[in-house]
Amino acid sequence: MSAAIAIRTSPTFDGTFSTTSTEANPELGQFIKATAAKALQKAAPSASNFKVTLSNDLDGVAPTSERSIYNHYGFVSVTATATTCAGKSITLTGEFNTHGNELQMVDIQR
Repeated sequence: MSAAIAIRTSPTFDGTFSTTSTEANPELGQFIKATAAKALQKAAPSASNFKVTLSNDLDGVAPTSERSIYNHYGFVSVTATATTCAGKSITLTGEFNTHGNELQMVDIQR
């Protein structure tokens, strides 16, 4: 397991939602995307053309921001798609747990 990626926090955070940062955390985003791509590659070794997206339900707030993570109890939603050597699409959906630095609740559709 890699070293933990720190969640960027607002210097004015006082434990309330309104003081959380909406700034994206690119290091965390890259780590989550790499983790999802590796999980999809493990499930389908012949897969290629990976595309990984992070999402949330908060308008104007990055999925890897402190506010989004706080609002979703430490989880970031991730969807990864790839194409198998047979030309079929394979999709991974799951939640990345920022407290444990691991992908959880994974569902792979072939």
